Amino acid sequence: MIDLEKNFGNRYKVYMEEAWYVETAESNPDKTKDKPWYYEISGKYGTIYLQRADKLAVRITANRIKGRIKTEYKNILSLHIEAADESIFLFNPDNFEIVAGLIKAGRKKQVTEKERLRLRNISGLAHYKKQNTAQILA
Repeated sequence: MIDLEKNFGNRYKVYMEEAWYVETAESNPDKTKDKPWYYEISGKYGTIYLQRADKLAVRITANRIKGRIKTEYKNILSLHIEAADESIFLFNPDNFEIVAGLIKAGRKKQVTEKERLRLRNISGLAHYKKQNTAQILA
């Protein structure tokens, strides 16, 4: 099974689906965060999520991107459902980077340790003297 958090979480911002927050212990007694179908990667033009154990899906919300996908990326993305305001395409996880680029998926900032130390020194937290300073700076 494909896990968006484990496979792509180091480069992209992975969010929990809305259903995760509204489910209660009564409706889902084994509610844990290790369920891969709750993860999504959002972008400017759509959302990537797990469709099946071996396929990912992307929900495209921009019609101009949808038209481009149908013509230029038809061997990478296959149309699953089409509606007036959004469409869902299925794709192989090997093509994730291409699809993430199409929807302009949110990337995590890649900061080097040297840059991180520089930012800590110029922030106000570097001068904050309290017992939990190490936790704040971590």
